[in-house]
Amino acid sequence: MKLEYEITADDYANAIRLDYSASPLFARWWPTLLNFCIVPAVLLATGDLGKMYANLGPGLFVPPIVLLVGLEFYGKSRKLLKKQFLKTGVGGPVGAQIDEKGLELAGAHANGLTKWSGIVRWLESADLFLVYPQPRLFFILPKRALQPDEIAEFRDRLINEVGAKSVCRTRQLLR
Repeated sequence: MKLEYEITADDYANAIRLDYSASPLFARWWPTLLNFCIVPAVLLATGDLGKMYANLGPGLFVPPIVLLVGLEFYGKSRKLLKKQFLKTGVGGPVGAQIDEKGLELAGAHANGLTKWSGIVRWLESADLFLVYPQPRLFFILPKRALQPDEIAEFRDRLINEVGAKSVCRTRQLLR
């Protein structure tokens, strides 16, 4: 199956949000957890926690909470993601060939074939497929580039070649 499409800012934002929402909680919140656990432990070990708490009171925990809320907002902010898309230059026309060998992509910045055995997982949303040749690297394949029967065919090929255990349940992304 041959496809021609262009990755838009909406595709990029939806892909980043889907990837973010499928990430383990620890991967998203580790900086905050680090602040809550390690920093107070170091201060306690050095004897400075009591002095710091006396001076700051509950304000000691404000920076980690602000960081947590900021990270969660960043992961879901369409406006920020669209701005990032414009800076990265990810967009442009993409040609894709999907066959028994694998997924071959040709774009403005890269060309290559990823064999089915080289795909580690995949995700699907209402608007797109994400195909991962590495745990944190993905290719974006918008569903609008496929006919309805091709969507089912591509999903079946992913299940057969990569495995159903890699599937993230289809989710409606926040609009």
